[in-house]
Amino acid sequence: MSGKTVFSDTPPQGTVVTADFLNAVNNHRHTGRNIDGEGALDYATSTGSDNAYSLTLPNALDAQISGMPITFKANFTNTGASTININSWGAVNIIRPDQSALKANDILSGQLVVIMYDGVQYQLINFREIKLIDFAGIVALNGYNKLPDGTIDQWGYFWTGEDGVYDLTFPIAFPVLCCSLVVTTLVELSEHATFSEISKTGAKINTWTTATGVAVGIRSVYYRAIGY
Repeated sequence: MSGKTVFSDTPPQGTVVTADFLNAVNNHRHTGRNIDGEGALDYATSTGSDNAYSLTLPNALDAQISGMPITFKANFTNTGASTININSWGAVNIIRPDQSALKANDILSGQLVVIMYDGVQYQLINFREIKLIDFAGIVALNGYNKLPDGTIDQWGYFWTGEDGVYDLTFPIAFPVLCCSLVVTTLVELSEHATFSEISKTGAKINTWTTATGVAVGIRSVYYRAIGY
């Protein structure tokens, strides 16, 4: 037999159902293969871009059915809130299990994604838990930690020059913005450090006497910078 049986009620006999077919139905598994007794899979590879996934299932939906799981192989990594359009039913939000919008990298290119319609939106069933591999950084005297949401925390230690000035370069550049920088001298309570000319890659650091505002050199300074 090639392909699945096409049933018919055409008189006089209609379709003859064989014992092999009934046994196949009793022991069927949804594989998507074109064989009697093996049901269709709600699976396809997505198309689309820019956080708008599109999906064409082999058996078109006549409605978006609550509770029915759908699996697709993602053709791109999302960068934020995302939608999916299944068999031209229109774009519907894909959300996290906590009902919030997707964030960057919740869906990865090539990932097998399972979603389920909740009556309003599609929930991401196999939501990726954050693992240590999602973090990056260097643990050292001068190091950084990059969080999965894109936040970067950097820190370090240096000595100013004889003129009390140091051109600080962060261990890595912030892709967008350095939001906060804290600098402090190590020993002398009568001295303090300030910064200026802050950028994505670093800042200019100065050390001073607190009482007179006179520059003092050869001072050790710690810093911490946070950005994204």
